[in-house]
Amino acid sequence: MTIMQVKERPEEDRLNGRSLPHGEGVEPEGNCGCFSFQPRCLQRCNNIRVMVIFQCIFAFIEGFLVNGVINVIILPLETRYRLSSKLSGLIASGNDFGAFVVLLFIGHVAEQRNKPRFMAGGVAVMAVGSLVFCLPHFLSGAYQHTSHGPMTTGQENVCINSTDQGSNVTCSMQGETGEDSEHSNMALYSFFLIGQVLLGIGSSPMFTIGLTYVDENSKAKMTSLYTGLIMCSAAVGVAAGYMVAGQTLGIYVDVDKIDVSQISLTPEDPRWVGAWWIGVVISMVALIFIAVPFAAYPKRLPGYNALLSSRKTEAHGTKDIQLHAARYRGTLREFPKAILGLLKNPTFVLLCLAGCCEALVVSGTATFGAKLFRELFHVNITKAGMFMGVITVPGAGGGMLLGGYVVKKLQLRCAGIIKLCGLVTGLSLLLAPSFLTRCPDVVFAGVSEPYPSDPGHPSLNSPCNSHCSCSTEAMEPLCVGGRLAYFSPCHAGCGAVPGNLTQAFEDCTCMAERSKEYGNISQSAHAWSSVGPENATHGNNSLSWELLDVRPGTCAEDCPWIYVFSVLCFLIMLCTFFTLTPNITAVMRCVRHDERSFAVSLQILSARLIGSTPGPVLFGAILDSTCLTWQEGCSSTGSCWLYDRSSLSVRIVAWWISLKLLAVLLYTLAFKIYKPPPEADSSASDDSDL
Repeated sequence: MTIMQVKERPEEDRLNGRSLPHGEGVEPEGNCGCFSFQPRCLQRCNNIRVMVIFQCIFAFIEGFLVNGVINVIILPLETRYRLSSKLSGLIASGNDFGAFVVLLFIGHVAEQRNKPRFMAGGVAVMAVGSLVFCLPHFLSGAYQHTSHGPMTTGQENVCINSTDQGSNVTCSMQGETGEDSEHSNMALYSFFLIGQVLLGIGSSPMFTIGLTYVDENSKAKMTSLYTGLIMCSAAVGVAAGYMVAGQTLGIYVDVDKIDVSQISLTPEDPRWVGAWWIGVVISMVALIFIAVPFAAYPKRLPGYNALLSSRKTEAHGTKDIQLHAARYRGTLREFPKAILGLLKNPTFVLLCLAGCCEALVVSGTATFGAKLFRELFHVNITKAGMFMGVITVPGAGGGMLLGGYVVKKLQLRCAGIIKLCGLVTGLSLLLAPSFLTRCPDVVFAGVSEPYPSDPGHPSLNSPCNSHCSCSTEAMEPLCVGGRLAYFSPCHAGCGAVPGNLTQAFEDCTCMAERSKEYGNISQSAHAWSSVGPENATHGNNSLSWELLDVRPGTCAEDCPWIYVFSVLCFLIMLCTFFTLTPNITAVMRCVRHDERSFAVSLQILSARLIGSTPGPVLFGAILDSTCLTWQEGCSSTGSCWLYDRSSLSVRIVAWWISLKLLAVLLYTLAFKIYKPPPEADSSASDDSDL
């Protein structure tokens, strides 16, 4: 960690002809540099504008990794390490666990200390967290999947006509994916949690004392704009993370371990796992480089004292117009008093609770956004990541930047900012039914409709495949006639053609039940092959490829509703993220000047504790509650293969409406309760541009 040398400058130079409030000490304003290395050229960077640029770069990287890449790779992590949505949601929440440890400590202790040093240390911790997060890929063996191609692993997802083997046939053939591997997966799962905890610890200083560092070194009306730029950079980073992760997931996960040209899978296959780790490695390298500039900044930038002397307070209920810095010095003895002082401020408490509602709904939707696109509109994870990325840039990024700009343009004071947040939140509430938009459902035999031989309740176990010892360990769908899908060749009653290196099957007993729906085919043995109709023969019986029309896949087709939903999703993001910057600005306005760092820390802590930590877990629970078919393991349940999309849409809408309505009520109460000081109604004293 580097140490800055602070130099005293003449008092008249520090104050620019202005006098400080009575009774306040003059704080030294430092130079930019490390130790005694403080060249004149570096002093051009020793201002708030350049500092904001560096914070924007960091926010971009943090958004790229934490809310972009990691959110997109959740689905392949579920497939690769056999995780349920609840467990994968816990990975997303792990970032908040780390923040819990340090948020209040940093906000309280760092107020009267060198904030850029804390920020530089946080960036370094994030780099270590990135390394830990990607370790499971390098510590585990190659990904094993069911296959019938030249890279077969021996895990055959076909009908095995051996009743004495029973349902344990899959476990006996799994090898790497058996019970031992399940314990190994859980051990590797801990690396994801530890990595996320470190990422949460490292990002905490930048979004707490980093924002107050900007506020105390800039004019009041510029704070919201600078905060909006930083938050917008984070949103652009999220979008870039979605798009980059979407592209890297088109690369096979073990591209660094095996010859991927021999892999029979494609990104459209449910068993496909992309190279999720590439984006994490890129972020680690970028974080190492960006940590250096922050370590070179001083505790107070030039002009700090003059800015302090010109400001008026807008703290709730206070009669003291002048700002009194260092009411407390950040000692642990004053910690309870500091918390109690903020909790006695009802406007601050209500703004924090409103932010928690927004964090709940945003964190869950962002974590599983790409998965929602895949489930509701039948697109692969690469395309889903691209859609989320394209929407996030103008939606989330534009919303945060627009929110900060509107506050600056209208020169809103605290009461006006709170009112603006309530109105825009109400508008986003009206857009919640957008999640009812989706493509038509795929018809799955035994899932959405019963087998003909078993017309009761839909079940994957049917008389036509009862002798096959089928499992849902792997999903390998077959589409028949463009209308009906089978979960796997085994569930269609198909056996593999002996010695065939291509994807070929025979004696599909369950398809025979459906033959009359697709043509008058009379034969005792049904066979097909993915290499063409010329191979779709078995013995003396010939199967018409055109009549039966069997192909790999789920029968899902593209539909235009994805573009309608994308527009609606953009509007939802714009309104939701519009309130983020004004909310933070209002929090810093409604408390005393010396309470700002601690107030922002407490606000972010509450948003994480009540909002973004349970948000992904609860949203994952909503997903799991609509699961129709689970992945079966030898001793545990893995990820979900198929969802009830209709029920999923309805429950997401109910989730959004409930939280948005509560946020509107909280903003309304905050507006009614807020009591500005008598002089707060007058115009600000620093209306000139910085």
